[in-house]
Amino acid sequence: MTQPIDIITRAMKDIGAVAAGEVPTADEAQDGLDMLNDMLAQWSNENMMVFYRTEIIFKTVQNTVQYTLGPGGSVGATFVGSISGNTLTVISITYGAVTMGMTLSGTGITAGTTIVGFGTGAGGNVNEAGTYTVSIYQTVSSTTVSAYYERPLNIESAFVRVATTQGGSNIAGGYLDYPVAILSLEEYE
Repeated sequence: MTQPIDIITRAMKDIGAVAAGEVPTADEAQDGLDMLNDMLAQWSNENMMVFYRTEIIFKTVQNTVQYTLGPGGSVGATFVGSISGNTLTVISITYGAVTMGMTLSGTGITAGTTIVGFGTGAGGNVNEAGTYTVSIYQTVSSTTVSAYYERPLNIESAFVRVATTQGGSNIAGGYLDYPVAILSLEEYE
């Protein structure tokens, strides 16, 4: 899989900033990563990105009718983890579910760090300890991490999944999905 450093090195070779066989210094690589992230953010704002879908799994709370995505929002995760290079190791999950696209914050974590890939985590269950790939190379010792989803550009669909039971036990594979209507602000008001 192509890593950000590969894209940065090739771009620097294309503009003559590094020669064939050379690699950028740590400072040059970080500057290149910042520029790459800025460019991707610009493309996203101009709808020039290759779109991807992500599934956000979040347990609802009885009698709670509103949930918020984004920093400080109610939809996210809290877990204990560490980062070595671009590998996040999730040791234990306190709250929520860990998945791709989440932005991370915590002691020693570089601002703007996001989960960009799965390692051993999320094998068959999104709420799973294991390893994940993050966007920024760094070293962070074991710490409590808060993870949240950026506000999406668009929500295509949503549903509430309820486990069905019969006689107090879960029916094998028994879930009912109830669709949630997606309303524009005007429709909501």
